[in-house]
Amino acid sequence: MEPTLFPGIYYTSGPEDLLYRLSEAEYVDPVQLASDGPGAYTTDVQAAGLADRIGSDPLRILAIGTFGTNPTDIVISEADARLIKASAHNRRLLQQGRLVIVLDPGSL
Repeated sequence: MEPTLFPGIYYTSGPEDLLYRLSEAEYVDPVQLASDGPGAYTTDVQAAGLADRIGSDPLRILAIGTFGTNPTDIVISEADARLIKASAHNRRLLQQGRLVIVLDPGSL
């Protein structure tokens, strides 16, 4: 995966299955975009400052692949997409920029 400022989150590898596009105002609060961005990347889940963004009991979802001309968008399972869609609380996590993408340091 290549880090990008505004990753998309898909639940299969097709453009019709877009769950969220983190650059679009309908998905992320504009104030959040301006102050902290739509999310963060890290290679260290214990990194300083992450707890403020994700809280003490984060929702953990494992990407099953990447999508796009460059591998910048995340593909998650349909079950995980339903988990996000079914809960207003979980949808707000993305709107509030509480997304942290953990990358394997060896893949960078």
